[in-house]
Amino acid sequence: MVACETLISARRIDAASGAAAPAPSEAGCHHIPRGDVGPVEQRALIGSTPYECVIVANAGRCLWLVP
Repeated sequence: MVACETLISARRIDAASGAAAPAPSEAGCHHIPRGDVGPVEQRALIGSTPYECVIVANAGRCLWLVP
């Protein structure tokens, strides 16, 4: 899974290549293990694409997942 500190970074990666990208190209984005993902803290809808900011173990704040 790819997670980003900002929604705009998650959106840029999604628009460019999706979560299957080999390496995040945006600052503040990185691959995280699925097991580190916790509950959803915030949700956003851009166009028809849903984005979720989830609690991630040891992140200190929620991170936006690339759908």
